[in-house]
Amino acid sequence: MKWISILVFLLSFASSAQDLVGKWIGVTTQEPNREFYFEINVLHDGGNQYHGTTVIKEEQSGNYGVIKYTATFENNLFTFKESAITHEDKSKEDGYWKSNNFNWCIKEGQLKLTETKNELVLNGPWTSSTGTCKPGGIKVSKNIESDESNNELDDCLGSPKSADFLYGMWSGVFNQYSCNIDNSYKMFLLIDEIDGLKFSGAFIWPSNGYHTDSRSTLEGEIKNGKIYLYEDNIISGSGLVLNGIYEANIISCDEIAGIWYLRKYQSGGCNQPHVLKDGGNFNLDHYKIPTVYFDHESKELSKKSVQDLTDFADFMKKFNNLKIELDGHTDNTGSNAFNLILSNERSIVVRDFLISKGISSSRISIKHFAQTKPAESNDTDKGRALNRRTEIVVIKK
Repeated sequence: MKWISILVFLLSFASSAQDLVGKWIGVTTQEPNREFYFEINVLHDGGNQYHGTTVIKEEQSGNYGVIKYTATFENNLFTFKESAITHEDKSKEDGYWKSNNFNWCIKEGQLKLTETKNELVLNGPWTSSTGTCKPGGIKVSKNIESDESNNELDDCLGSPKSADFLYGMWSGVFNQYSCNIDNSYKMFLLIDEIDGLKFSGAFIWPSNGYHTDSRSTLEGEIKNGKIYLYEDNIISGSGLVLNGIYEANIISCDEIAGIWYLRKYQSGGCNQPHVLKDGGNFNLDHYKIPTVYFDHESKELSKKSVQDLTDFADFMKKFNNLKIELDGHTDNTGSNAFNLILSNERSIVVRDFLISKGISSSRISIKHFAQTKPAESNDTDKGRALNRRTEIVVIKK
């Protein structure tokens, strides 16, 4: 009976420990009668060891601080100790409080984990040895239903598991708060090669005031439930290239978010210690590049293709330097000469439609392959239907 009790306890502990990972949101009290937005971002180091960042924000003005911490978790107690502010903004005033007259407290404390029907809660006191900070309290929570839905995101990988769901373009915003930079940039990923749980493509950084875009190599993999993106070498352009690692959580099959950090210090460049763990963050949404399909021996655009291409033209307008290649294909019915002409006409009709929507012809090149590059077998009606297509290929360089 004793060993059964110990086993039950260990299984309960393991479950609770796993539940800790993620973002906890709530409030902290600081100074008399003051309450701040507070979040704890939890990463697991293995065993009972954790680390991450806390974010404290004065909602009236928008001033905030990001503070790193380490923690342990035992017997449903999350014991944490903050160590250093990695980023802060105290420049604003809310009209009453002189925000730049106080400092964020470096806190430590013990938060108890409890569970309600729909959420997990960490709640407890904190103290500080910095400045004149008086003791306060923290209460943050995490939605259980949200986490359960995240567990279902294994469905994104399919069976057998594959990174195919990442294929296409990802766009969003990158925020850097390290290396003497505090700025936000547009960020694009092109993922066009998949090999199991590994993939490759390119980072595409819009010009951001430079003469041209910057493009750099992208290698990636999915492991331990996270997406890792590695940026090492420039492909073309100059300007913003953030060599390092992008560690992303899968929010949904069409949204990823995470942090950026360096593998090692850059000689003569950024040498702030925290940039090796968290020097920036990003959030990206998926845009699936459409493939245009045609009826047998036809070059006419279907109603669905018209809508897909209209949406794609809008996407290209958001990224003015994106260039594409249109690859026309046919199934294996008809003569070689007929298929060669038809595949070319299918590329042309897609090009002309995009031009009619305001996309410059200088951004579009075309190729045609007849029946020589089937996507599926031509032995079935379904396979032949998938081979009658024009593919949109984003040019990396």
